[in-house]
This record gives sequence, C-alpha cells and structure tokens, in this order.
Amino acid sequence: MRSIAVAGVPWNPNELVDAGSDATRLGHRLVVVDDADALRKVPTGADCDVLAVPAMNEEVVAAALAEARVAAVLSLSEPKLHLAARLRALLGLRGSTPDTERALVDKALCREVLAVSGLTGVRFRTARVGQLHAEVTRFGMPAVVKPRALAGSNGVRLVTEPADVDELVGEYDLATAAEFGRDEVLIESVIAGVEISAEALVVDGKVALLALTDKVNTGAPYFAECGHIMPSRHVGLESRVIEYLQRIVNALGVVTAPLHAELMITEEGLELVEVNARFGGGGIVRLMTEHLAVRPFAALFAALLEGRLPKTRPRNQVWGVGFFTARMGSPPPWRSYDFPRPQAVVKIDLDYQREPKLSQFEGIGIRYWRPGHAFFSSPHYDDVRLNVEFMTTQFMEATASAGRNV
Repeated sequence: MRSIAVAGVPWNPNELVDAGSDATRLGHRLVVVDDADALRKVPTGADCDVLAVPAMNEEVVAAALAEARVAAVLSLSEPKLHLAARLRALLGLRGSTPDTERALVDKALCREVLAVSGLTGVRFRTARVGQLHAEVTRFGMPAVVKPRALAGSNGVRLVTEPADVDELVGEYDLATAAEFGRDEVLIESVIAGVEISAEALVVDGKVALLALTDKVNTGAPYFAECGHIMPSRHVGLESRVIEYLQRIVNALGVVTAPLHAELMITEEGLELVEVNARFGGGGIVRLMTEHLAVRPFAALFAALLEGRLPKTRPRNQVWGVGFFTARMGSPPPWRSYDFPRPQAVVKIDLDYQREPKLSQFEGIGIRYWRPGHAFFSSPHYDDVRLNVEFMTTQFMEATASAGRNV
C-alpha cells in the first residue's frame, strides 16, 4: 500500500469522497495535509487519513510528507497546485515542475508561454486593479478582464464602457487583494466562438483525451457557468483538440497530470481560453465517471504511481448537469421545476438553506452561489440540452426581472 498526499483541502471537499474511495480500491491510501482548521472541512464519509501541520508552507509540509513516506503529491483545486508541485520537487516525486504548474495557474504567464510558441492569437496585457481604467482605455474595449488566477468564472467580466470597469473594480477589496497578491488582473481581447472543454490526462508528457464537454453559461458580461453536457456535440473535433492540446502540453512542459482545458471553437480554428492541471469542477468528474465507465481519480492515481494511461469504454448515453444558481446576497430565484424533458432527470440535489461557501476569496468578490444541482441522462442529446438550458433560462430571467445583469 502506498500513500497519496493531497496538498490542501480542495475547494469542493466532497471530491475527497470519490478520491479516497478510488485510492482504497487501488490498494492505496489518500492522505489530506492541511492545518487543523481546514481539515475540519473534510467530509465524514471520506475514506482518507488527515495530516495536520501548523502552517501550509513547503518546508513544514515537505517534512511531514517525507516522514509519512508518501508516494505521490497532488492538489485537487487551483489554490494549492503550485504548492503541490514544489512539494513534489523537494521530495523527488513524479509530476510537473513548479515552473510548469505556475504557468498553468497564472493565466497571464500561460498566455505569454503560448504566444511565444504561436499557440494563441489573443491580445493581452496585465494591470493592477487600481489602474484598470487607464489600462483598459489603452488596450481598447470591448475586452475581457479576469483574475490572473481563479477558477469557476469568478471575477471575469466583459467591459464595453467605463461604467463596466467601475462595477468590476467595486467587486474588489483592494487592500485584501493586495495582501494576497490578487490585485493584478489579465485583460484579453474577446474570443468569438463556441466554448467547449476538454477533459484529459497527461502521462509522461503524452495527452490522452478522455472527453469533450459542451459548456452552458449566461454569456456576456459575466459568462457564469450554468451547466455541462458530455459528450459534446463537437466530438468530430477530437483529433484537432488532441493535436492542439499536445502542442500546449509540450510548450508548458506538463509531465503527468489531469488536464481541464476550456477551448473556443472559432472561425480560424481552436483557441485556448484557459487550462488547468486538475479535473474540471461543477460535476464534470461525475459526468466522466458515468459516460466513460472509468473512475477519473483512479485513473489519475494509476498515472502518477505507475505511468499507466486509462482504458475508457464510452457509453452510448448523454449526461449533463445543471446548476441551481443565485446571486450572492439574494435568495434563490427559482420559479418552476417543470423540466421540459422530465424523463431525463436522474437526480436533484437542492437545499435553499445551504450557505454560500464564500462571498469573497482573498479580496475578489464572488458573484454567485449554488444551492444545488440536477443531473440528467438520456440517449438523446437534446433531452439533456433542453433541461440544462431550462435551468439557465430560469436563472437569467429571474435575475433580469430583479434588475441585475447576469
């Protein structure tokens, strides 16, 4: 039995339930390392050990993991990906280097690497939030502004006029953001097209594409994620996606890691929106499990420990997830649960008494929270699509009637 360390309790602690179970199935043991306060968030049903450290700095954590003789180190969410890479380097374990992980987490640095390699046509520049008005004016509008490092469309906004910049700046607690190094943003030219995501594993530098996913969001100005559908209706692009992702992986130096790449299908071809060395959030792990008949975390652990690629058996079934979404500080706006394709509803998990996990992350305001979600499945793509779009429309109409943008 070997121990697999997770550096930091993930953004969604429930992922530890699947990850711990998969490690046990393979005859290994998952160990979550964090400070005592954070470890209280580990779900009681998670089949894993916990290792408390007084501080989450690399020297302290590395010493604890060396004593525990772990065989692999990873993070299941963005904030600790770079730390996990530094720990691997200190302990001499398989995986991508700290420089690679930093480029994956930092959207601006990633754009720089891709631009040098001719893999992106997006114009971009960085700016301090306090100087955003001047920098956006120099860059030109319309433009998309996003945090240099944050997941889930949080902090992302299309700006078309100075009032949009005012609103965006107002969502920051500038003193707190500066304290955590979150007061710098990325300004990008607008990418026109259809957005999908690619779910993959990289094993010893080789891309193994697992699935393409259609992404459903509110569109401009915030592009809030409302659901996912797998497999994508654009499965005919798989070979082109693999080729493009392999070039990205080569440029960034990814060794062995999961890959969640958000891509735009444009008139010119494929353009990267962003890429992360983790599995996609928002129910994508569940969709992969059902559609591919493979357990994603088990595949990841086999890749990290043994260098093995997963064997998938895609099912002739479409899966999707839609989110019950609300604006932060507002009650959930749902008016109807009459799904247009009720026969495709698999599971509804909804609790209006849930509390948002965060209203702010290190100085960046969080716009939305999710009191629940619904899973769908059908042999017919449109059954799933109509249900996800129904949830999206409900949220957008209710929010618009309250006089708010979505």
